[in-house]
Amino acid sequence: MAQVFNYHCRSCDFYFTIHNYRFCFDDKMDCIEEYMALFTDSDYGNDSLIKGRVIEKYCSSCQKTVRIYQFTPDSSIYTTDASFDFLKFYIPKKHDFLLESIDFHKELIELIENNENLKKISSFIEDNHVYNIYELNLNHYLNTKRSGFNSNQLIKDIGLYLDAINDNLDRFDDFIICMNSTEDNYNLDLEGKMFDMDVCPECGEEFYPISLKNPCPICGKNTMERSREMID
Repeated sequence: MAQVFNYHCRSCDFYFTIHNYRFCFDDKMDCIEEYMALFTDSDYGNDSLIKGRVIEKYCSSCQKTVRIYQFTPDSSIYTTDASFDFLKFYIPKKHDFLLESIDFHKELIELIENNENLKKISSFIEDNHVYNIYELNLNHYLNTKRSGFNSNQLIKDIGLYLDAINDNLDRFDDFIICMNSTEDNYNLDLEGKMFDMDVCPECGEEFYPISLKNPCPICGKNTMERSREMID
């Protein structure tokens, strides 16, 4: 079971979420993937070349979330320097994977709108299954009373998936990303530049501690609220 903490300001609608993500290398996606440690996927990432946790901080100067990909020496098959090099290469590839997933869903809509037969559409999904991240299943759209499927609902749902993937891509591109090994007292950005652990790698300002005890970093009022989600 995973816990997600949502911080929200009643005065200005500022929000910040701590997801408690873990990360690993997904060899099918060919990139670093973030995930929640749920009971249903408790084995996910166990055999990864490298794994760790994602620490989320907030920079009030940049007004952005900073994600720190932290690993321990025993959670990687590589040396510390090689682990940093691995992350520098494979973290940005998540962006490429999301773009390819967007292309997959757009091409799928084109096939449906062109009235291609079910066999061709099904084969396209199977051949590109790694990009079918929402596990779209054609069987859910088959008409039982006549041959064919409910194409209008299918296109509508794929459109919703596209919106979600685009949102994910926008958020990923907006994150400030750096890396950390638990045996070191510094962070590295994706260019390999070294920073103090408590400062933003983009502007050099100290992270702002998001807490119920501290005022909102945007409006400065003491109107912060926190809610907790339990995800299983």
